[in-house]
Amino acid sequence: MILGNLAFSDQDKIIVADFLIQTENPSFKNLGKGFAEFIAVKLASSGDILVVDRAERNKALKKLEINLTGIMNEPIQFLLGEQLGAQYLVRGTIVDRENLEVTVELLDIHKRTIIFTTQVHASPGAYEYIAAAIAGRILQHLELSKTETTAENENPPEEFPEEAAKRFSDAVDDLDKKDTESAARNLAEASRLDPENEAIKTYLASLMVNTAKFNFLSNHYLPKNNPAYLGIIHADEISASAIINSPYIAGIIQGSSEVSALVSMGFCFPVGDRFGIGLETLTPSMMSNSVWDEDTSFNALLSYTSWGGIASFGWTVTDHISLGTSLSVFYQYKHSYLDSPATGIVELNNKFTTFALTAGMVFRNKDDSFLYDLLIGYPFVSLFYAYLENETSDDISSPVSVNNTLTWAFNDRTLFLIFKQLNGITLSRFNYVTELLAAVEVWPADWLSFQLSAEVSASLFEGRFQGGFGGKAGITLRIPGTGWGGWDFEFTVAYRKRPSSIAVKMFYDDFILSLSISKSGSFIIR
Repeated sequence: MILGNLAFSDQDKIIVADFLIQTENPSFKNLGKGFAEFIAVKLASSGDILVVDRAERNKALKKLEINLTGIMNEPIQFLLGEQLGAQYLVRGTIVDRENLEVTVELLDIHKRTIIFTTQVHASPGAYEYIAAAIAGRILQHLELSKTETTAENENPPEEFPEEAAKRFSDAVDDLDKKDTESAARNLAEASRLDPENEAIKTYLASLMVNTAKFNFLSNHYLPKNNPAYLGIIHADEISASAIINSPYIAGIIQGSSEVSALVSMGFCFPVGDRFGIGLETLTPSMMSNSVWDEDTSFNALLSYTSWGGIASFGWTVTDHISLGTSLSVFYQYKHSYLDSPATGIVELNNKFTTFALTAGMVFRNKDDSFLYDLLIGYPFVSLFYAYLENETSDDISSPVSVNNTLTWAFNDRTLFLIFKQLNGITLSRFNYVTELLAAVEVWPADWLSFQLSAEVSASLFEGRFQGGFGGKAGITLRIPGTGWGGWDFEFTVAYRKRPSSIAVKMFYDDFILSLSISKSGSFIIR
């Protein structure tokens, strides 16, 4: 991953090594890491040079079997630059006297020599000025354009709370140690003290960069995601999505045709250190039609449209467990029609307001490399079903959804393995539907994700067992960062076998298309 431009570029690459720190103040022990990242983000935001980001740099050191402190060694610096295809490397020393004395050297990797040296004196609270001045001078020496971001800057320095620089530096060290919980806390405090700092915002966004994007909609009336996740989100998110189940027609004289659609918009945001709130619109509509036999003129039809919303709340109980709950309230227009020799024509039009309840739990380990989430939900809606064998119909209560998900993250959160079980249990009579899903998700770059899954589905409905196979493929395109970044564009296509939504004992092919757009970090970051 490269900080700066996403494009396939022929720009030079530059590495920023951690600075040496000479201080008697123990709270400054990680300042060398923090200042290196302040400068790296300034260089990257200029757009004039590609900066190798810290994760990529550390990965290369690990491949060379060198610990993180090894980058302080000059031969290692040249070796690292060659390994990553960089032209330049920035290194420096911070001496803590009354103010900070920051000395920086620019190395030419190919020539194996120092080509530029500069020095800045300022207080710890002038970290923005120090980073901007050093980045600007480096770009000027390399005869690259000096943008407003890096040129600000030779003016008298603006002071910020030095605690923000210390918290940011500690967060960088936390992430080196894979301690995302401590990093999140330090970044949240740094952001509170200096909410506009680009390096702090970039690192906060990095905590959200790679998360498993797989999501199967088990019930139209339940929230898109487990509400327990609201307790651990780091930033707000605005989202919009559309899911369409394409029609399927089985046979000419007898068969089933079903179409469903769901369009939703949502906004979620963190509250304090351990809480989160989510709001979603609820606008599912569905039409199903089943024709059993033209000779007997049996025909059944169900259509409904709903409007409403979902309010969700999440709470981080401990560092490892989060709980959540949701309330869905919606107004529904439901039309059912049955025409058969056994019953004649039976047509009903119902308008009513009802609700659904959801509860969720998330367990995660210290570095979020393993998560287990459990979601239980129930909509208080009856479903109209046609019995094709005796040409009658009946209303059946909606199933209780019980969903279990296991997620493992590997390789610095660029590879995810997901196992999911979706269950639908009807309480009024013993009907059971289950789906078992195994998925893999790969992030080859911080702006691109591919998803692929396989699934097995089974149904025990009115004493008849049926089953089938399916799969899903998806792609996510991301604009990383905050500000104009933080966008995700997701497209998926899926095929599965599932029970009919109207015809009892009918199991059929289902094709699903979904598109979603989301924007994170627009207003609130904790």
